[in-house]
Amino acid sequence: MIKMQIAMNDRIALNKLVNDNRHIKVELPKEVDGFIADIAEARKNSKTLMPLNKGYQRTGAVGEYVICRLFDQEMNTEIYHGKGDGGKDLTWRGYTIQVKATTMPRDRSGRNPYLIFFNGERLRCDIYFLVGVYGNNAIIYGWLDRESLAVGWRTIDGFKADKYNNDTRRKVVYMNDMNCNLHTNELRVKNRLKQVVFGEM
Repeated sequence: MIKMQIAMNDRIALNKLVNDNRHIKVELPKEVDGFIADIAEARKNSKTLMPLNKGYQRTGAVGEYVICRLFDQEMNTEIYHGKGDGGKDLTWRGYTIQVKATTMPRDRSGRNPYLIFFNGERLRCDIYFLVGVYGNNAIIYGWLDRESLAVGWRTIDGFKADKYNNDTRRKVVYMNDMNCNLHTNELRVKNRLKQVVFGEM
């Protein structure tokens, strides 16, 4: 069941977890490697799930694995078999969580990478994480609750037409609009350093 709001103490705990574990070295267990192949097979044989290439499958699996590690949980390697995961990757303190993973490089504006959803995609979870996956290294870019996401995303056109409804539009939320995002945190650190250097503290 979807909760309406993320409690303040849970927001604080989430931010601390992310800040303390922002950069992660990824060493996938063998069962997760097998899981990636299983996802591809399930999607290939499904009438409702869109087939994805193996590289994309690995990116998503790594992102989910990273957030499971963040919460000290085992990754559910059975979840995709047959019909997918229903949009939920794991739960924490009763909140449902979905992980979005990307290989998109960062830019200086703080906009990229971003959370991305199909146009018309239903928001089924309470919390959404954005994880960057770069080889064996991962970065947790930030998180956003369902209510903020629903009012904060914007529609962008020009993407490759999706296989669900041939739509070229996507809903996106830029990294710097997310909670505990890497871009804003780095700016805060730089500003603090400037204050120390120039004697403003």
